[in-house]
Amino acid sequence: MQAPLTDFARLGLTHNSLFPTKHDPRLHLETLPCILDRQDIEVVDLTIPYGRKYRPKAVEIVKASRKTTIYNGYLMPTPLIPLGTLSPTERAQLLLLARDQVDVACEIGSVYFMQSAGSDPGDAARQRAFDGLAEYIIELDAYMKTKSRMGFLIELMDRHVHKKSLCGPTEEAVEFVCRMRERVPDLGLVLDINHLILMGEPFREAFLRCRDYLKHLHLGNCILKDRGHPLWGGSHPPIGFEGGEIDVPQLTDLFRLLLDIGYLNRASRGMMSLEIVPFPGWTAEETIDDNLKRLHEAWRAV
Repeated sequence: MQAPLTDFARLGLTHNSLFPTKHDPRLHLETLPCILDRQDIEVVDLTIPYGRKYRPKAVEIVKASRKTTIYNGYLMPTPLIPLGTLSPTERAQLLLLARDQVDVACEIGSVYFMQSAGSDPGDAARQRAFDGLAEYIIELDAYMKTKSRMGFLIELMDRHVHKKSLCGPTEEAVEFVCRMRERVPDLGLVLDINHLILMGEPFREAFLRCRDYLKHLHLGNCILKDRGHPLWGGSHPPIGFEGGEIDVPQLTDLFRLLLDIGYLNRASRGMMSLEIVPFPGWTAEETIDDNLKRLHEAWRAV
């Protein structure tokens, strides 16, 4: 009998994609147990609402779940102020908020603090933006290390199609992390197969390039061909969504590749989280059940 996928991987879910909680801290708190109470996942990508009204209870239920958590800094104002901002004042403002988020991430025992870099300023200012991002990471990591062993992760997104992110092409990202590791030795990357498709990078090339820095993986889907679709681009439709790019056959090929590079293995069991929105007309729970089933079906085909 084939060994189960969970012998080789720690499966997870991303809370904020499954529930529209960014501007609704009450809903955020109410839906956390929908993820944390599941016995078929080990890892949760999450954040904690701002403010004393919701934070203590959220911390309590996350800690009680004993799940492995990866703190997602998506409540940071990165869409407005990119991490590589050229303004020292804006960087200082970001760091004020980031330290608060690091504090709560440490309180719940997160193993990583993950952020996307924000927008790309264009060819002329890109190198200066990378310099600004380096300053931000070095300063925040120094603060983090006074509190825990939590590491910083950069999530890569496409630069030219939808998200227009500074940290897009894997070759540039690897070069940046390689340089940065002199100052931040545990700096790592998060790859998302949805964004890799939008980036136009074949999985094999991207994962081989990033494997020494890969600490986490997001599994999902994307609509690429139909630009008029409401979920076009990096909008995280579920795996198997009609018109999408990812279903069981693509996952099967991905799992074979992850075995080849050693990300899936019995010793360290690489972490990978579904980052998806619900199927139209379905609940989050129904969508999770469906997509976990597809993961296990793909593994059986490996």
